[in-house]
Amino acid sequence: MLTILSRHQGPSIPSTSAPTAAQTLSTHLTEQLLPRVTPFLSKLRAQAAERERERQLRAEQDRAFEESRRRDRERIEARQSEERRRAEEEARAQEEARSREEARQAQEAHRMAWRRYLRRGLVMREPRPGEAGRGKTVRVGLRMPDGRRAVRFFGESDTLSALYAYVDSLFIPKELPESGDPAAPPSDGVAGEAGLVKEIDGAGKAPEKWWGFRLWLAYPRKEVGWEPAKRLGDVEALKGGGQLVVESAVDEDSAKVKGKQRATDASTSGEDEDDGYETEE
Repeated sequence: MLTILSRHQGPSIPSTSAPTAAQTLSTHLTEQLLPRVTPFLSKLRAQAAERERERQLRAEQDRAFEESRRRDRERIEARQSEERRRAEEEARAQEEARSREEARQAQEAHRMAWRRYLRRGLVMREPRPGEAGRGKTVRVGLRMPDGRRAVRFFGESDTLSALYAYVDSLFIPKELPESGDPAAPPSDGVAGEAGLVKEIDGAGKAPEKWWGFRLWLAYPRKEVGWEPAKRLGDVEALKGGGQLVVESAVDEDSAKVKGKQRATDASTSGEDEDDGYETEE
């Protein structure tokens, strides 16, 4: 909006006193008009400056708000991304755990099928008194990892695999009777001890890991390791029979400690002499 601050009219001559002469106008501007309008102009400039400051403040507030909203949005997106990543990891971990559990169950089922097959196919009946077809009778006492005890008689011509298969059969639950044991090896495997050897070799594990246990002579402590087709009569530690401790092959360190304690207990309790049975000569 325009405002008229001063009006001037009339001649410009003489140059020093006429109403519109340059000197007259200049004197009027500097001595009357400017002193009168300067406060008003200052006020206008101050108001304009205040408006500019307010505009800048609003702009800064808007920028701060947008920056805050951007950071909030980024935090929300980062949190959502982290939650999705965590959920995906949990889902993947659950899937891997499920796969491992299925594989473990399948492996246990396969292993149990082999236990039951070996119980039927390799665990021979105990020799009858006076029976000579399987050589001298060998008495083997067993102490299981859970504290159970068992005594079994073998012929010296029986193999280590038969002994191991018998120990393995002791891990079969009672609800799985011998009448239901399969006549053929699992997964169309080879029958007999040759099939057992092939199964252990194909498993890619050490024999004690496949069996899941080790056999130790109680006293003096000596391992009776599995060897295919080896006769019990050829096992030095079992000549004349013996007391064996069955130890889990999963935790070997703890098994060694427990085995030493068991060997000490066996040596002090006289377990080999309390049944009144002597190996036949």
